[in-house]
Amino acid sequence: MTKDDFRPSRIGHSSAGRPVYQGTEYYGLLDEQYSERTTTVPYGDKWVAFPSVDRQGNMLSEDQMMEYLTKNGPVDPITGEVFPTFGSIDAADASARNRSHNMQIYPDAQQSIPRNSLTPETLGQSMQDTTLGRLMQQLFGEK
Repeated sequence: MTKDDFRPSRIGHSSAGRPVYQGTEYYGLLDEQYSERTTTVPYGDKWVAFPSVDRQGNMLSEDQMMEYLTKNGPVDPITGEVFPTFGSIDAADASARNRSHNMQIYPDAQQSIPRNSLTPETLGQSMQDTTLGRLMQQLFGEK
């Protein structure tokens, strides 16, 4: 395998308007879908849950996020969405969990798929060509 085998590939977009990727970028070992991977960071005297995935599907460091926040405020660099700030880290984390739980993934075909129902059949050939897709085929059989 080469490094290119681990590069994320775009599979659609989220209900928040961010690209959704299939790849190993976040954990390094698991092939999964992701779009923003929020990280809760201080912002002035408040807290913000901010996306740590760039336009190419790569993870940003906390230093890169802090530099961006200092220059631009809590504005998503991809969608322009203004993220709320919170008085506590717990409130920011709860907001991030709620956002993640309610996120929908729209494949390039524009069909809404609930986040927890992604299968090779719902994502088509691009999913079948991934490690997760091959594993699901082994577990559930080919259609």
